[in-house]
Amino acid sequence: MATLPNNLFKLEEGQDPAALWEQINVHYDLEKSITQTHDSICYDSFDWRLFLQGWQLTAHNKKTAYESGQNTAQQTECWSIILESVDGQQQYARQSLKQVPTFAWDFPDSLLKTQLQPILEMRALLAHTHLHWVVQTWKVLDDEQKTVVRLQLETVYVVGENSEHTCLGQALRVLPVRGYTKALQRVLQIIQAQALETEQKSWLELAWRQTQQQPGSYSSKLNLQLKPDMPANIATKIILQRLLDTMQENEAGTRQNLDSEFLHDFRVAIRRTRSVLSQVKGVLPKTTVTRFKPQFAWLGSVTTPTRDLDVYLLDFDKYHAMLPAQVQPDLAPLLHFLQQHHRQAQQKMAKTLVSKTYQKLIQEWQQFIHSPSRAHPQIPNSGRPVIEVANENIWKAYRKVLKAGKRINDDTPVVALHELRKDCKKLRYLMEFFQSLYPKDRAMRSIKILKDFQNILGDIQDYFVQVEHLQSFAEQMVEEGTGSSRTLLAMGVLVGHLLDLEQQARTRFTERFEIFAQETNRHRFAELFKPQKAKITKVITKATQAGGA
Repeated sequence: MATLPNNLFKLEEGQDPAALWEQINVHYDLEKSITQTHDSICYDSFDWRLFLQGWQLTAHNKKTAYESGQNTAQQTECWSIILESVDGQQQYARQSLKQVPTFAWDFPDSLLKTQLQPILEMRALLAHTHLHWVVQTWKVLDDEQKTVVRLQLETVYVVGENSEHTCLGQALRVLPVRGYTKALQRVLQIIQAQALETEQKSWLELAWRQTQQQPGSYSSKLNLQLKPDMPANIATKIILQRLLDTMQENEAGTRQNLDSEFLHDFRVAIRRTRSVLSQVKGVLPKTTVTRFKPQFAWLGSVTTPTRDLDVYLLDFDKYHAMLPAQVQPDLAPLLHFLQQHHRQAQQKMAKTLVSKTYQKLIQEWQQFIHSPSRAHPQIPNSGRPVIEVANENIWKAYRKVLKAGKRINDDTPVVALHELRKDCKKLRYLMEFFQSLYPKDRAMRSIKILKDFQNILGDIQDYFVQVEHLQSFAEQMVEEGTGSSRTLLAMGVLVGHLLDLEQQARTRFTERFEIFAQETNRHRFAELFKPQKAKITKVITKATQAGGA
């Protein structure tokens, strides 16, 4: 046996507790009390947000309890939902409900909801580990037949997808009784005399090992480790493989519509893949780029309608809050419209993701990534060190953003701002692809500076598109007979608010761009990304000019 936290001693496989009962019986009487069975199900988001916060959320349900020698049972329908630290040493919130809600916003107003919402946001709670417990309780009695210690023999099973039960093991928990410290110490000594030194792990950790789960393992971030002297074609395929992994990790959740972030991460991986194909030039065969660019563009387009409606449904509460209280109920038909069209778009997209066309694309793309990578004279950058290719592409994209940003003024049409936003996104993707080639802190700082500027462009574009879509939705609702005059008026008020927000965002553009383009930031980007050849040429030019003078 091995001591675990909270006076819990784990029995080794095949170890019979009867020998232990005999040792205790030498000093005390033992009386079997009750046997309980219950389930505990651990929940987290797909990306392990609670675990990464140091938390775990577990729902417990005691199913049956019966006294020794009796044949009565009690059934409970209520789940006790507990938010606690991963080590179980600190409890943050607790609530009893008939079922575990899917989203944090579905919980009744409570401390638990308040704790969960800022961490989970739009992510669904998914059951990742299901444990089934059979607990036999024994009373340890002294000469006066008083209970001095309680023992619980726990047999724990992990429950699989098809309800199959796999035994994780048995453990003995020692529960003290107030006023009987000496008896507790004596019982612990008897138990410890039988103990074996083994690794101390909780049942949950043992279940993770049994089911080969790695909490916190998923991330939509690239988290690559490229080497500067690595051939560019090999480095590029490493990037593309990571992006394909992200797509495949999110594919099932996207089809099943478990939450909106599955589709979001799926689409980001698609956009990044397209960015590699279009921005990292001269590294991959032209035939490959020409073949796959339109196919990934198609995949992006067939997922767009569902994602657009996701965004409106996620933002609906914000829209609701923008309206006067007396007008807010008039927006309800819009919510129904969005939900109905989202269901239709989701069904259509899900069919696409099981189609032969999609499956063929993924299969052939995987085959290309796994094919041998060889430098070729007709592919000029394929065998060059990746750091050189990264510098050239990032520096070129950065200079393009600077030039385009300087041309923006108050009269610039939104379409030009949108093009600038796309250029910023391409630059950011390049920086993220090759981030591991540069000093971590400096690279992250440069990405943050770009993201701060990119965010204001995103706000401008988002408000503009939302206005256009709401106007389109209004026309569709009229055609479908679902838009009353009061609803259309409420949507008009909402459009007015969004136009104001767009204008406010435009007024902040100049300030944000000046920060992005200031000399210290230009110097920071040049130090990190400016190609060495260009730096040397500049030095030589200056020296020549000085000599001529």
